[in-house]
Amino acid sequence: MKKHLSTMLLTAVGMTLSAAAAYAQTDLNANVPFEFRTTNTSLSAGKYAITTGTRGNAEVIQIRDLSSRHTIFVLANQQVKVAPGNPRLVFRCGEASGCVLIEAYTGSGNGWVMSPPSGTHGEKERVAVVLLHRADAD
Repeated sequence: MKKHLSTMLLTAVGMTLSAAAAYAQTDLNANVPFEFRTTNTSLSAGKYAITTGTRGNAEVIQIRDLSSRHTIFVLANQQVKVAPGNPRLVFRCGEASGCVLIEAYTGSGNGWVMSPPSGTHGEKERVAVVLLHRADAD
C-alpha cells in the first residue's frame, strides 16, 4: 500500500512539473563553460535549454542538457521583476565549492531567484554570468 501511494505521489509531482513546463514563458539556450550545481543536482559544462515558467505558486526552471537530453526542474524561491536586458544565468562560484546557479533572467523583465547553499567560511567567491540566446537561433 505504501509503495502504491509513493508511486502515485511521484506521478502527481511529475505531472505537476510537466504541466509547469507546458505553461513555460520563454525558451532559451545557454553554453555553460563550467560545472555547476542547482539546489538538487550537479551538472557538467555543456549546452542547455532553459525554460522558465510559473504554475500556481511554483516558480519553475527547466534545465535540459542538449547532448544527453537529461532534464531537471529547479524550483525558484521567488520571481522578480527587473528592467529588460540580456537574458542570462547568474552563478555564485567559490574557489573550493564550485559554482551554484542562483538567478535566471529571460531578458523581458522576468527573473527567478534560487536559494544557494551557504558557502564555506572564508572562501573567496565570485559571480559568473552566462548570457542566453533564443532557442530558435540554433
